[in-house]
Amino acid sequence: MSWSGSSHTSDVSTPPTCPALAHLGLPPEHLPYYLYSHPEVTAAVRNDTECYRQHRALLPCWGYEEDCPPESRYSPPVCAQEWEKGKRHKLSNTEQFWWQAGFGYASEQRRQLVTLCEARSQEDSWLECSHYARYCRGRNLYLDFRRLKIHENHFGKRFRRDILGPGDIGGHCKVITDRLKNMAGHEVHGLMSWYAELENFTSLNFRPTAGNENCDVILDTPTYFMKLDLGINMYHHFCDFLNLYISQHVNGSFSTDVNIIVWDTSGRSYKDMFGDTWRAFTDHPLIHLKNYDGKRVCVREAIFPLLPRIALGLYYNLPLVPGCKNSGLVRAFSRHVLYRLGIDHGQPQDGRLRVTFLSRTTQFRQVLNEDQVRRAPSEARWP
Repeated sequence: MSWSGSSHTSDVSTPPTCPALAHLGLPPEHLPYYLYSHPEVTAAVRNDTECYRQHRALLPCWGYEEDCPPESRYSPPVCAQEWEKGKRHKLSNTEQFWWQAGFGYASEQRRQLVTLCEARSQEDSWLECSHYARYCRGRNLYLDFRRLKIHENHFGKRFRRDILGPGDIGGHCKVITDRLKNMAGHEVHGLMSWYAELENFTSLNFRPTAGNENCDVILDTPTYFMKLDLGINMYHHFCDFLNLYISQHVNGSFSTDVNIIVWDTSGRSYKDMFGDTWRAFTDHPLIHLKNYDGKRVCVREAIFPLLPRIALGLYYNLPLVPGCKNSGLVRAFSRHVLYRLGIDHGQPQDGRLRVTFLSRTTQFRQVLNEDQVRRAPSEARWP
């Protein structure tokens, strides 16, 4: 296996060429990129000639690493033209597209991270977020769900704002109030920001997860809280999965030993037609927020990932540079999910064209001549 260049055509059934990193569950072609952004792992496999190159600078990189040169980025985009005539831009079309729909998007989220609650010791809590609380992560957090009362809100709103008041969410750290308030502005829709859930974050006089009487439940496993889009629609639900994958890059971890808690404040069931996809992200069953109704939950490591309907986020209603294609981020997501699910999609046979047609059974946006389209291949006269 070659680790140079940008060729990503290896099959999902390719056996691991680096046993020391097999536990990561990453596609073989993604391992050198992982090593580049995790030098501590590189050092651990330094003596394994199959896993390590003597000159780490020769390894390719995702693109969001501070020392990653543009020519080494994963699967760079391609644009029909570099500059639009009659318009002045600081960046070329290729570079703009990379920031909008490539790993530049993950880079921007990492760059925006600011501390909202500052730890004073190693045992303390802390919380940090990107702009408008689009992505947040914290340590040793306390969440009191005694106001949740899902049985009283069975058919209510999925993302209520009244369940975490002052003192119901927080940590043993110093809240930087002005920074927290500056996160407001995009919480109009529950799937755009985590500010509605975090706006009452409070400095507490006890340390969550320290084995005290303030916690009914302590989650030791890293935990992702997720607000989900429509589970019956592939377009919308894969917005959830793609943003979870991007959040893993922002967080710097692809472990499947994680909890995923579905944040839904109603008692309604969530119909998930693509539930098998969760196996690419966690080894454990999904947990629903209603499981903690009436309980005080303490979390050692909490991640509030990027949401599916962020303003100008990926990929709901995102305007892109026209004439550009080949998002390395989307390509990596596809390879990651296919590899972890063990799906071998194969390659098209010579002289044959593969067509995938998605049929809608809803009232709106149907293909009116779907029957005609489905019959066409069998009725066509091929040369």
